[in-house]
Amino acid sequence: MQLPSTIYEPGDVVAVRFQFREHDRPKPRPAVIISVSEYQESRIDAVMIAVSTRTDKTYFGDCMIQDWKDAGLVEGSKAKGYFRTIEKSKIRQRIGRLSDLDKTRLQQSIRHMLGL
Repeated sequence: MQLPSTIYEPGDVVAVRFQFREHDRPKPRPAVIISVSEYQESRIDAVMIAVSTRTDKTYFGDCMIQDWKDAGLVEGSKAKGYFRTIEKSKIRQRIGRLSDLDKTRLQQSIRHMLGL
C-alpha cells in the first residue's frame, strides 16, 4: 500500500470532511492537525481535532483560537475537545496554521484532557 505523500505539521489548519459520531454523515469543516510527521509517515491517516465556530458554549477540552484570522478561519472559532484519525487523502487543502500562542494553548488543552 502506498501512503499519501503529503505530511502536515502539528498546528496546520486543514479543510476536511469531519465525522463526529459513527452514524453521522461527515460534514465539511476545518480541523487542526495534531499528529507529528513520524506518525503520518508510517500511516495513511493523521490525527486531528475539529474546529467549530460555535463559541457560545464550551465543553471540557475546548480551546478558543485567539488568532483565528491568521489560522485561515473566517470567523471566531474554537478547537473542540474531539479527536479523529482521518485518511490524509480526505484532506482537501491546508487553509492556515495556528499561531505559536494558539498552538501552545491547544497542546496544553490536549495534555489536560488526557491527564498528561
